[in-house]
Amino acid sequence: MRKSEFERLAQRVLDGEGTESDVRKLEDAVRDSEDLRTLYRDIFVLDAGISREAIEQLPGRTFEKPAPIRRILHRQKKRDVSVALAVAVVLVLGAVVAFQWITFAPSPFVKIRLAPHTEWLTYAQDGSQADPDNLRPGDTILIEGGSLELSFRKKVKGVVQGPAQMTLEEGGNLVMAYGTGRFEIEGKAREFIVRSPRLSVRDLGTAFGIVIPLSDRIHPEVHVFEGKVVAQAMRGVGESRHLLAGEAFRVLGSGELEAIEPNPDRFYEELPTDLPYLRLTFEPQEGGGFEAKGTHPLADSLRTSLEGEVTSVPGIEGQGVSFGRPGSRLTTNWDGVLGDAPRTIAAWVRIPETSRFQTFRSIVGWGDPTIGFAGKTELLCFQEKAGAPVAMRLSFDQFLFTGETDLADGKWHHLVAVYDPRYHVMEQRVTFYVDGRLEKLNPSLTSTVRFPATPDTRAGMYPLVVGELPNIRSPRNFDGVIDEVWVFEAALDEARVRELAGVGPNE
Repeated sequence: MRKSEFERLAQRVLDGEGTESDVRKLEDAVRDSEDLRTLYRDIFVLDAGISREAIEQLPGRTFEKPAPIRRILHRQKKRDVSVALAVAVVLVLGAVVAFQWITFAPSPFVKIRLAPHTEWLTYAQDGSQADPDNLRPGDTILIEGGSLELSFRKKVKGVVQGPAQMTLEEGGNLVMAYGTGRFEIEGKAREFIVRSPRLSVRDLGTAFGIVIPLSDRIHPEVHVFEGKVVAQAMRGVGESRHLLAGEAFRVLGSGELEAIEPNPDRFYEELPTDLPYLRLTFEPQEGGGFEAKGTHPLADSLRTSLEGEVTSVPGIEGQGVSFGRPGSRLTTNWDGVLGDAPRTIAAWVRIPETSRFQTFRSIVGWGDPTIGFAGKTELLCFQEKAGAPVAMRLSFDQFLFTGETDLADGKWHHLVAVYDPRYHVMEQRVTFYVDGRLEKLNPSLTSTVRFPATPDTRAGMYPLVVGELPNIRSPRNFDGVIDEVWVFEAALDEARVRELAGVGPNE
């Protein structure tokens, strides 16, 4: 091994940045070469002296400001060795040049913290389960729902919102197949790179957010909050740009970068206290609109506006909302859950027992409802004909799922639709609950043999609306009262659904 290569290897190990492979390589090198043992002894003694001097700089004592480490090492004619925290190999020196090696486990390559209710998996390159407490380069992290915080040894912190799939790279970089994350380099750490199939971002000492959608139909984005980054499209013409704080771009299908409005509110800076959700309580706010809550990054910036006849009325909890003539709706500024990502929609509804016949009653929806070109998500009530039950329905892209319970009885009912893309069979991806209990699907009114094979909610037509998702064929305004609308960017399990409905485990 060449001297310069050995010095760089020793630097990584002493800095605590060495992998297990680096530690073994260092041990083999000093075992086989007396010259390298002598060189490592000099490096280690120098490091120990510097560390001891730093420790002795106690408060209340006056010392000359230490010279920069690299300047000290230059005077000692040692290259490529920075300030050391010996964590991997320690050389114990005797009166003669005798060595005894003590091997310590290196500090974790990356530390993980989870937000509550987060579902995640880790696996190695060979497909086996990876140790989540000792992840290594090549290991993959899969977030099926929720969020987690990554703290790299190279002083990079990231908060990633699922669904997401990331693979750790040698050197502390990240390959992100999909996901939404905010990353920040602390202090003067080295550059950090996030690669994806369509966008690569090289951080030059800054903070930035990156959005890699699960669907190829949605454009990846990069938002710069501090400093600068180099962003490059990985397909098409492969345009590359230096982006500064306050700039944001998305990658077009052609491989060009297009400027967009930066939006730091899309990204978590710290871990949330729950799965990401937005909640409309329909409690009136001063100045108009209704209260919005949630753990979603956009919760604080969610705004509501009213169209047509929207009235505040008594709800299941505080105030609910009713809608008059067709065209009456509450509109938000959130695009909703897009693509094929997991989602859960919940709402309380009350439909009069004497309600008139109406085929569609829209509760909450978003996306593109264009007939024959649908790319929407809509929770609604469906009545096939006069006198037929008024049942819950999920219209997701070209797929239709319909329940059996008649909801037009003048009572409050809690409706939940869960979409979980982890299942291969389309019928298994959607689960209905009415009042906290599993709801059977009506096979004659459920249609899952459709094109495309995978549903895809598109942005750009309607953001999340309550009361009526417009459709040119027939009125869809909701005849009744709606309260407590929740939208999760996750697939909830039955226990959490029952909790939302206020149903105990034995009820």
